[in-house]
Amino acid sequence: MRQLRAGILVLLAACSVNDPVAILRGDGGPFDDMEAADGGLADAASQDGGPELGCDAGDSVLVWNETAAPFGMCVCGDLTSSGPLVLDGSGAVGGTTALEDRARVEEGLWLNGDLSGTARADIQARELYVAGALQSDAAVRVERIVGAGGDVRAALLEANLGLSLPAGARLDVATLQASVRRAPFFGFEPCDCTAREPSDPWAGRGVDPKDLVGNQTLPCGALRTSSLTADAPTTWAVSEPTQLWIDGDINLDAGLVVEVAPGAGLDLIVTGTLVSAGRVTLGSVQGPVNLRVSGRGTLQLSGDAEVYGDLDAPAARLVSSAALDVQGRLRVRSLSTVGEVRVRGSSSILEAGEPCGQDGDCRAPSVCSPDGACGP
Repeated sequence: MRQLRAGILVLLAACSVNDPVAILRGDGGPFDDMEAADGGLADAASQDGGPELGCDAGDSVLVWNETAAPFGMCVCGDLTSSGPLVLDGSGAVGGTTALEDRARVEEGLWLNGDLSGTARADIQARELYVAGALQSDAAVRVERIVGAGGDVRAALLEANLGLSLPAGARLDVATLQASVRRAPFFGFEPCDCTAREPSDPWAGRGVDPKDLVGNQTLPCGALRTSSLTADAPTTWAVSEPTQLWIDGDINLDAGLVVEVAPGAGLDLIVTGTLVSAGRVTLGSVQGPVNLRVSGRGTLQLSGDAEVYGDLDAPAARLVSSAALDVQGRLRVRSLSTVGEVRVRGSSSILEAGEPCGQDGDCRAPSVCSPDGACGP
């Protein structure tokens, strides 16, 4: 177990969200002296004065701390998964993990509590570390090392570089295909649940929330509005870099589609939480949408959801009743799922010079060159 990655080996510690995750308001509230444009989104785009994102520039405000970035999926508390869990990168859980269906992890899975799995919950990963007990009625197949801090039970356990567990921990594996080493388990802190705060987040143009319902085109720049309730199907078209700040909750009775043109992008920041009864599609491979939810409530997704960017909700409980596909990184306080969850685990859109696998990985007009990097 002394081979655990550098920088991860620290004292066993639970996630904390004591630090603020976003600047929510000034002394008098975010809308002090900021009236929404009377003419809707078109007038909001043409108002004079006030800072805005440059339409051909502007960095994403959703910047993760370096300690969070190595993990594609960060669950700071408990994870309960009733459907398949697929991670194209790595994953970390700060509390207990309960699996009722299979889990496939391309890289490492770092669990800061107990792991339990039903007979259907086969686990496949490159490496697996469980700070507590590993109790599975299914098969656990790991390319490299399995490390546990407590008892280990499984129908089958396969680890090419061996199994490590403390002296005195019980080992009950029907079919064991791994060497066994008795050694203390070194703790780790899997996720950082703080978020870097953007400067002056409310320096945007006011928009009436009614102007965001239905089929709408969002202007470029920084926009801000109050709580949004949409009882009709809603589609936002984004053709330039845009930030939309919502001071409150989003309630979507008929879902939300955000269509982003190649080379554009949307940062959607919600200070409350988000509830959707319908399908949610945020962005595309060539046009990302990053979603931050800073409220401490429940982020409820009742329909299928696709997020082509990062989903960052470090203080919220995410409950997904259908399929969830996050093309970027996922960070939540706790996660409860029914349908399949897939997390790609890295930014969907790659810049020039970054390694790639196919043309769709790169920001237009770049393509994936024969040498495996985004370029002309």
